[in-house]
Amino acid sequence: MKILNISKIEKAVYCNDVSILKKIKKKNKFSRIYFGEEFCPFRLPTKEDLESVIKYARKNKLQFTFVTPWLTDDALARVRGLLEVVPFGSEVVINDYGLLLALKREKNNFIPVLGRLLNGQIRGLRANYERRLTKNILKNFQSCHPQIETLADFYKNNGINRIELDNLPQGIKTGFENKRFSGSLYYPYGYITVTRFCPYIILKNRFNLIFSIKKCNKTCLKSIFPMENKETDRKIFVIGNSHFFKNNNIPKNLSELGIDRLVEELF
Repeated sequence: MKILNISKIEKAVYCNDVSILKKIKKKNKFSRIYFGEEFCPFRLPTKEDLESVIKYARKNKLQFTFVTPWLTDDALARVRGLLEVVPFGSEVVINDYGLLLALKREKNNFIPVLGRLLNGQIRGLRANYERRLTKNILKNFQSCHPQIETLADFYKNNGINRIELDNLPQGIKTGFENKRFSGSLYYPYGYITVTRFCPYIILKNRFNLIFSIKKCNKTCLKSIFPMENKETDRKIFVIGNSHFFKNNNIPKNLSELGIDRLVEELF
């Protein structure tokens, strides 16, 4: 895929498996590495893997961003333990407001970044629906939460200045033109939805009912399943407990949108 040659746009790569570092070595012209897990607390990295990626980033003079998912109480405790090895001053992508509150209470100097699970983008993939919307409705479907003044103030008051974004098929309107926020655009995959149900590991009690996941071997990190749905002409990709669409068309007006970083996802 051809990436726009815009000198002001920072290039980053994101991975959630330390084994993918081999792929990263073949990449070039990027200055930041995202590592962690966006969508499942069971796939959080070990301290050892996190430390190895941080070491890799230092060795290669890369900036580091730690990515976190939605969190249970146990997962929040695990993330706080992982943050002990994350260098102070690093970005932390937040997809659960509980972590944002914890960081604020502890008064550390991590840089909070609003994750894709919380950005409020509307993700609907029904067949060609974007072509059938009125201009006003389309504008709403292209928007995100920071365009709501109350939420924008909330983010600012909690130290959030960067918003992670999906490359929506209907286009993007960020409202960042006044430079209150900066945006990071992910490609080639865009997030659609996530579930707490794990399609890979199912534990059942004596009544044959799913009740918990006590052990995870991260099998889902090794596979991507394409899926078709009669409601849309776009292929859906199942990655772990999440669904994604694919969009290789990067907007040409990134600077106008306030987007100054491209994040390439490696699955």
